[in-house]
Amino acid sequence: MPLNIHRTRIVILGDSTVGKTALTQMFISDGANFPKNYNLTISVNVHQKQMIIPSTDNAVEFLIFDSSGSDYFREALPKCWTDSSLLAVVYDVTQQESFESVPDWLDTALSCKWLGGSSHRPYAQALIANKIDLTARRFVTEEIGRKMADKYDFQYFETSAKENQGIEDVFIWFAKECLANSNVGSPKRISIF
Repeated sequence: MPLNIHRTRIVILGDSTVGKTALTQMFISDGANFPKNYNLTISVNVHQKQMIIPSTDNAVEFLIFDSSGSDYFREALPKCWTDSSLLAVVYDVTQQESFESVPDWLDTALSCKWLGGSSHRPYAQALIANKIDLTARRFVTEEIGRKMADKYDFQYFETSAKENQGIEDVFIWFAKECLANSNVGSPKRISIF
């Protein structure tokens, strides 16, 4: 059992149908639960999962805010995210519109109060290019995605929720960022929510 358990909140957002819920479900189920039917997320679904950081005696307990991509809920979402520390913006590599809306989602995210970040920003943020398994339908290239990530100072990841590809890498990176931004000197449970 890890000596240090760090708790943090992560907000996952992006347009409807980009695969936010599928990514979340695959992560919390260790790749066993890919949702076969699309269900619209209403407001925010909250999930919890603990992850041991490889090669350490630390773990991160994520409180995951899987947020609706519907414009109907956009104004209310920042109230749900208050005091979160991590941000993941997801787009679908086969949908140009979902990629073009990344700056709008970032504006929405930055309208809330983030814990641990400066200038109302989370201390770690990732841009996730999802559905890379659909190579024949891919519209947004990796190069274009990386340029967007660099522009907004995001870490860039490519994933396929359906194939359970790259998802663990995203959360390991977030876990390491959480560890780097917390007081690790003490062998007790600490909280950064």
